Amino acid sequence: MIRVMLVDDEPFIRVAIKTLFNWEEHGFQIVSEANNGEAAILKLKYNQPDLIITDIKMPITDGIELIKYVKAHYPQTKCVALSNYDDFELTRSAFVEGAVDYLLKNDLNTENFAALVCRLKKNFFGDTAAAQAGQTGKTDQEEIPEAKPNHFSQIDGKISAIQSLIHGSQTEQSLQALEENLPYVICKISLDLGFIPSSPTETAGRNLNLIKSTVLKIISEISEFKNFYYSDSLEQYIIMVYNTEHSDALFFEKLDSFVQSLCSNIQMYLNAVASIGVSEIKTSIADLPAAYEQASLLSQNLFYDSKSAMYYYHKTPKSSQDISKMVSEYLKKLPNYVNENNWDYITELMIQLCNIIKTEKYPPQKVKRLTTNLIFLLQEEIMHQQRNNGESLPDNEALFDQIAQARKMTEIEDCIQQFLTQVKAKRDYWETMSGNYSIIINQTIEFLHQNFQNPNVNLSTVAKSISVNQSYLSRLFFKETGKHFNSYLTDLRLSASKSLLLRTKESISAIAEKCGYNNSKYYINLFKRTEGITPNTYRNRVRGGEIQAEGTV
Repeated sequence: MIRVMLVDDEPFIRVAIKTLFNWEEHGFQIVSEANNGEAAILKLKYNQPDLIITDIKMPITDGIELIKYVKAHYPQTKCVALSNYDDFELTRSAFVEGAVDYLLKNDLNTENFAALVCRLKKNFFGDTAAAQAGQTGKTDQEEIPEAKPNHFSQIDGKISAIQSLIHGSQTEQSLQALEENLPYVICKISLDLGFIPSSPTETAGRNLNLIKSTVLKIISEISEFKNFYYSDSLEQYIIMVYNTEHSDALFFEKLDSFVQSLCSNIQMYLNAVASIGVSEIKTSIADLPAAYEQASLLSQNLFYDSKSAMYYYHKTPKSSQDISKMVSEYLKKLPNYVNENNWDYITELMIQLCNIIKTEKYPPQKVKRLTTNLIFLLQEEIMHQQRNNGESLPDNEALFDQIAQARKMTEIEDCIQQFLTQVKAKRDYWETMSGNYSIIINQTIEFLHQNFQNPNVNLSTVAKSISVNQSYLSRLFFKETGKHFNSYLTDLRLSASKSLLLRTKESISAIAEKCGYNNSKYYINLFKRTEGITPNTYRNRVRGGEIQAEGTV
């Protein structure tokens, strides 16, 4: 066998090279892999191959340096360079340093591998190839690899029948094509390909096709079931698995092992998170649309998952709460809280709503629609109560677009927090400007709301900024607001810190600093003295529903 090492920092490129061509059938054996030139050089000391297929562009040590090293230390080992269309100069450098051939990553397919093998055998591995041919009884002509018919083309009729039935185009022909007289389940795989840019470059776009072939090849390699499978899109895959076992329990035991292996292989080769929904067992082909619906509903849980997960319809409890009814109940409470400017409690309600949504795993589109409606109605309530102040809230069309395009529940939560922060700041400004205060006190309050994060803000700095006597300002502030200046500033800072405790996951020290306290220990002691509990305990108890958040100043 001609021993081969693969070197590429992209796992799915290595998978494509291994799986798109039957190397062993033609006398080649892939014996090792590495994700950069440095790792390959270390492996060469213990496992020297006859052929290295290496990417040119890699981190740490690139392919050019690897080829140069191999030529100097292992001259009998041949190197093939992997390159892109736009890597002409690098490809030329690879040949200068000792590469004997090259492959375009954009054109990885059976035919191109076959052509490469022919060239390599003819030019470098003739004796080895002849020996392999002698062992197998093949002639030189027979040894030239031919492109094998694609496995999927042989079952196009079955796949077309599945797609027709799923999408409601039921015909006698499609029923006959799939009539196996066997129970079955539908599995739907949804992938989170977070490493793919939203606007991929031309090169990245060409490489995306390898993802589909990798996923389908993984399914083919690890499945021991009678099944049919296909790609709905780059991120969606459908498998129809027949139950040939004597018991449903044994079938699901084997299916669970298959699905777990599928998740781990997708993670290994594509570095992608997979959410897999599995329908109930169905006995009639006519029930295929219902099975697909069940699997699709569960695969949408990718919206909530940060790790790969499997969901079985027969094991999944149905939602215990009607989300529309729940949102309606929340809306009944909001007007009073808006009127009272009680943004801590409004934040608490939103946190509770998000927690329930995540627990129940409602369908993403429904969550997006209800979140948009909730924000819109909350904004309308705020504007209704502030209709005479001459101010308006900023346009939230961009925020609604963010919600509509969200791929994860965490993005919805970020949008909610963004909106709450925005309207709370606006309401604070309205409160300041609508008070029956003198011009001096209005200026003082506005200054505090805009600068309380600065630890150097005090009565003296404020008096100086608005050009009034410090003692006069202190007396006038207490007379008009009923609070001493320092008490008002402390309340303002603590109120802001409570909001950050509930809306963010930032550390206590970071929150203290954002609210004007250089010393986090002082902030913690002040918070405990004022609230009776530490900031961290406050955060945990409010989020856990043990206590209610209080209103802000």
